[in-house]
Amino acid sequence: MLSNGQDRKMWLTRALSQKVCISLSEALEKTVKCATEKVLPAAEIEKSLNAEHKLAVKKNCAKDQSANNFVDESKNTKKTATLLCNSVNIKYGKSWIIQFLTTDTKHSCEISTSRENFHVILSALVTQCKHAHWNITDLSDWADN
Repeated sequence: MLSNGQDRKMWLTRALSQKVCISLSEALEKTVKCATEKVLPAAEIEKSLNAEHKLAVKKNCAKDQSANNFVDESKNTKKTATLLCNSVNIKYGKSWIIQFLTTDTKHSCEISTSRENFHVILSALVTQCKHAHWNITDLSDWADN
């Protein structure tokens, strides 16, 4: 649900889902922070991202389990059509943004969030792709739950 109370439901194709998973993981890989500000070897980047990813997902799962304020969205939202997402833009840096674009731009939406939530979104997308038996390939081991 969007901040304005509207619902956005979009279909993602297998190909687009794979591209999004890879783009999210690459964005996270390109922005690994090192205390010494020197270039890290690939093995250190992988180790760091693996730890960061597990922590972000674990933290999110703990939040979900402790939430006592269940909202029945079917009663509080207007029904909207499920549209086909035809592209996704990912921006990172000071702000971490994912834009889901449809042919009709008024139905497109944007998620502005934290680096930690990029991990959570990536994990959720990878999990859903696994449930669909979509066999997402070319994904780094740390991102492949």
